[in-house]
Amino acid sequence: MRSLEAGGGGYTEEIAALRARVAELECVNRRLTKSRGADEDLDKAWTEWERTFDAARDSIMVLDGDFRILQANRATSRFSGKPLEKIIGGTCWQIIHGTDGPCPECPLKVAQKTKNHEEAQLYVPERDIWIEVSVDPILDDQGRIVKAVHIIRDVTERRRAQDALAASEDRFRSIFHNANDVVVFVTKLGKILEVNKRVKDILGYDREELMGKNFLTSGILAARNAAMIVKLFKEFVNVH
Repeated sequence: MRSLEAGGGGYTEEIAALRARVAELECVNRRLTKSRGADEDLDKAWTEWERTFDAARDSIMVLDGDFRILQANRATSRFSGKPLEKIIGGTCWQIIHGTDGPCPECPLKVAQKTKNHEEAQLYVPERDIWIEVSVDPILDDQGRIVKAVHIIRDVTERRRAQDALAASEDRFRSIFHNANDVVVFVTKLGKILEVNKRVKDILGYDREELMGKNFLTSGILAARNAAMIVKLFKEFVNVH
């Protein structure tokens, strides 16, 4: 053991060096602890993001600049009927359409030119479904697409409901305009919204001159029936 009296100066220097080393190690330890905390926070954030990603009902894919699939959520697997390991690395048109390239109206193809958000509704004949596809490109500093977020939603039921409604409206419009009697649509205040073409044949009015007028004062009601029709109309409006 070194004598305090004989080598006091050297001993003090060793103590000082040891303390400096301890302080340095403590600093390193704090940095490592902080780094581990940051890594834990990053891992937690990543886990939460993946859970959110996989919880989405729509198919979500992250594509590279060549539109190859880098990442896909579980909904993509359910939608395509393929496991994720078969999806990653492929292109969306291979996975969804089974084709060698995108269809002409594909928003991916459009986004390559516009570099903007694009969306479209596409029919997939192989599966007899309608899908709503959206693409949000991610650009680098030179404006090149480096990645893109690609979302697919099955809108078959909505599209079929819209088509059924459109067909129903077409049938109604045909019946309305080809009816033998004058048919008038009005608001609760009596404003004429629509009238069929028979009004010209029966009453001599052009459709345009009646639109927007109040049917109670427009002159289309026969004098002998006007009071009764006004009474019935008011009763109907009060009930509904």
